[in-house]
Amino acid sequence: YDALIGQSAENAVSGIRAAAMAAELASARLLLEAAGVQMEYWHDPQALPPDVETCMALVLREAVTNIQRHARANRVEVTLIIGAERVVMRVRDDGRGGVNERGNGLTGMRERIEARGGTLQIESPRGRGTSIEVTLPLPAGAVESRPPAKSPTGNVVPLTQRAGSRA
Repeated sequence: YDALIGQSAENAVSGIRAAAMAAELASARLLLEAAGVQMEYWHDPQALPPDVETCMALVLREAVTNIQRHARANRVEVTLIIGAERVVMRVRDDGRGGVNERGNGLTGMRERIEARGGTLQIESPRGRGTSIEVTLPLPAGAVESRPPAKSPTGNVVPLTQRAGSRA
């Protein structure tokens, strides 16, 4: 009985952790849509180790906050690709570009990523939007040993613009 309760609690905690990225994507979409920005995303629905998922969710939050505050974008694309050895997230907007990489938000983002052995690349030509790419290493077997997150559409989870929103 105690083992069954312990397993149920462990499953519940894992489920909450696995929801971190999905919840952050939903929050990002709401924040951007409220500002009139279209957001689309694609991600592999496989579960990530909780610490990696939390790091990616926090990076996404900072990136979207920066877009909402500074970019003057109309459109944002987020892609999350999970491989056997690393996870890569790209966030692109069509805003004004010219990002100051020394700002507090980007500095904190870079420090968080590099502390985990990852990399952050930023391309932001003035007038042509901004693209960030975050790469984090995964522990050996981390993805294969975890069950995939539940996804109603299989391996690809698209989020498209609602009717009536600005393109």
